[in-house]
Amino acid sequence: MVRRIAQGLRDGGFNEVLADGVDGFEIPDPIGGRVPDVLARGNRLHIYEVETEETLGSEETRLQWQAFDRFVRKDDDAHFVIVVPKGLRLKAEAQKNYYQLSAEVREEDFAAE
Repeated sequence: MVRRIAQGLRDGGFNEVLADGVDGFEIPDPIGGRVPDVLARGNRLHIYEVETEETLGSEETRLQWQAFDRFVRKDDDAHFVIVVPKGLRLKAEAQKNYYQLSAEVREEDFAAE
């Protein structure tokens, strides 16, 4: 999923696309001590974090989300997107709301990979 998001952003004309652990992409610099899965620069900075059923709800996920959310709240030209598999959007939205985050939650079909 990380590769698909990064490649889609690159193909979509973003100036700079970085992706963690994906061949052909440089690794993003840490934001608040955490490395995002995908970072894309166009007119805005887009931070993508991909979660699975296993990672959703973990302490590390909470720390990542909070770090990225703090960053986008300080930068009007930044946008934070949480990507989850189909069927987990409501769970991710509830968790995001519990942590009082301003991120967008998107549901994707992970099986299509």
